[in-house]
Formats: sequence, C-alpha cells, structure tokens
Amino acid sequence: DYEIKMENRKDALKYFNEALKIGKNFNVDNENHLEVLNSLTEIGFVVERLGDYENALNYFNEILEKGKKINVDNPTYPEIVNTLIEIGFVSERNGDYENALKYLNEALEIRKKINVDNLNHPEIVDSLREIGFFFERKADYENALKYLNEASEIRKKINANNPNQSEIVDSLREIGFVFEKKGDYENAFKYFNEILEIRKKDFAHNLNHSKILDSLKEIGIVFKRKGDYENALKYFNEALEIEKKIHTDNLKNPEIIDTLKEIGFVFEKKGDYENALKYFNKALEIGTKINGDNQNHPEVVNSLREIGFVFKRLGDYENALKYFNEALVIRKNINAD
Repeated sequence: DYEIKMENRKDALKYFNEALKIGKNFNVDNENHLEVLNSLTEIGFVVERLGDYENALNYFNEILEKGKKINVDNPTYPEIVNTLIEIGFVSERNGDYENALKYLNEALEIRKKINVDNLNHPEIVDSLREIGFFFERKADYENALKYLNEASEIRKKINANNPNQSEIVDSLREIGFVFEKKGDYENAFKYFNEILEIRKKDFAHNLNHSKILDSLKEIGIVFKRKGDYENALKYFNEALEIEKKIHTDNLKNPEIIDTLKEIGFVFEKKGDYENALKYFNKALEIGTKINGDNQNHPEVVNSLREIGFVFKRLGDYENALKYFNEALVIRKNINAD
C-alpha cells in the first residue's frame, strides 16, 4: 500500500509539473500569475508528502515571494498566511524548529492585523492552537498550555451564546491532554471531568451517547497512567456497559475489543493475571469472530501477544510460547500478502 501511494504521488508530481510548464508558457509575461502559483502549491504539497522537505520548502518559499508580489498592496492577504503556515509545518518536519516557530508566529501576527477590529476571531484561535500544538510536539508543555489556554478563552467568548459547546470541549480536551503528557494528572482530571459534565448536559436525553463514552475512557486512561487502578477499572467498566448498550445488536465490535483490552491491561498492572487473561481472551474471541475467515489480522495478533505476555509474567512459559508462536505465524502470513 505504501509503495502504491508513493508511485501515485510521483505520477501526480509529473502531471503537476506539466501543468506548471503550460501555465508558465501561457503567462510568459507574468510568472506571478495565479495559475502558476496554484501549480507550484500543488507540487509543493506532493513533494512534501514524498518526504523531500528541502524541495518542498523551496516551492513554498517561491509561492510566498510570488504571493507577496501579487498582493504588494495587501501584505495581509489570507493566502500569504496559508503559505506561512505551510512553511512552518514543513520546517518543523525538516527539524528546523526555530524557523517553524518564526513562520507560525508571523502567520498569527498577520491574522491579528486582518482581524484588528475583532481579535476574538476563529482564525486567531487557529493560529494560537497551531503554535500550542507545535510546543506540545516539542514537549514544551508550559508554552503549549499558554497558547492553548489563550485559544480556549477566545473560543469561550466566541461561543458565549452558542448552545453547541463542541469547540469549547475541543479546547478543554487539548489542554487536558497536555496536562496528561506533562504528568499533571490532577489538572488532567479537572479538564476531562469538566468535559464529561458538559457532555452529560448536552446529551441528557441519551446518557448512552458515544461522546460520554469517549470521556469515560479518557478519564479511565488518566487513572491508569496515574496508577489508580481501582478508579481506572470503574471508568472502563462504565464505558464497557455503555458500549454494550450502543452496540446491543452487534456485540462483535472493535470499540468493545478496545475497552476489554484496556480492562485487561489494568488487571495486568494490578498483578491480577487471572482477570487479565479473562478480558484478553474475550477480546481475542470477539476479534476472531469479527474477522471470520480472515484470521490473518493485526487485531488477532495483538490479542495473542497480550495473552502470551500474561502467561510469561505468570511463569507459564509453555503457554506463553504457544501464543507467541501463533502470533508469529499470523504475522508472517500478513507480511507474505
């Protein structure tokens, strides 16, 4: 699949280069024409997907210069902002964090100028979040929180009279995940619990809603990481009950497998290997049924390995080898295809 994608991208690059050549021939007296710019943009995106970040940067910088010439009387043109953001993203992928931050900040400043009469604008929120995510990827959690909190405050103002709280929930989740990565579980709980309460109000007519389920699992994962296994089990089991109600006509569901495995992992962490095996075996049984005649599936491999690890921890090496070998055979079959 990967090789096919790469070949398709190379074919796309060939055609976009042809389009660029034709565009330049048609606009021989104006190389800053929008058609030329569009072709350069398309080539830049494909080159980036091919992992050639140096050349992608060359294309996007050329687009930026041409864009500035086209919009010489309007340096705050939105397309210039989009190019700055793209250069920021590619610079980061290329390991040039200093320039990545420089371009993302430049985009933020232009957006502030564009929306000078309304600094509580969604585009400013987008830039603040982009910079916040940049710092999060760098594990600079303090700066990540600074920008994500600023974005969150603006979102609250924008949605002050909006009964749909989805954007506010998104911001709370983003901040909660940063606290979780930082190891500040108390604050992570605070944000995830706030989300759970909002969702319970939003879906008061249906407390078996998938969004409530997501919140329960997120809180369960934080408890698991904190080492509070009793509370982790409480939230995962509550999530499992909701999943069974949601999928009452089809209990052979990947979501149920995920929750069974989470419960299995918690029991394993607790040293309760009997219950760990019980839940991993349930996950394996459902995964086997879901995949029917196609048992050469990564989900089946994962369950077999997890059971093997539990037997290994129990010192039952014979059964551990049995499950590891079964997983190995399936992996070989998958890779053979």
